[in-house]
Amino acid sequence: MRCCNRHGRISVQDIVAYDDAGVNDFFESFERLVDPSHKVTCSKSFILDLYQQNNINILSTMDVTIDLNLIDYLKHAVRSEKETVILRHFIKAGLKDDAIKNYFYFKGKDLFFKRNVFLILGQKETIN
Repeated sequence: MRCCNRHGRISVQDIVAYDDAGVNDFFESFERLVDPSHKVTCSKSFILDLYQQNNINILSTMDVTIDLNLIDYLKHAVRSEKETVILRHFIKAGLKDDAIKNYFYFKGKDLFFKRNVFLILGQKETIN
């Protein structure tokens, strides 16, 4: 907001929290095991509220579900061998859970998982 000119555009594209609390708790733990710097995945309503609280006129939004290759995804952060073993066990446990396993699938031999992504575009209307 501070660096955006009046009538400038502000856009966010990010993964968002799952609606199911149990599924979301699993993936929050998963994200922290993948990358210990992960703090929290925001909800779609939280992002919308940020725009509204800051008087950003929402021009458009879009919800997208993306499929992420698990092996490729795990490469974005460095872990110790011990942390990697813990993560593997965590994923195996998730695949046995009736709710969580619905977010994973195999394409050939590769394991993928689904993430919801929210895109929002707004326009700054006020001068700060």
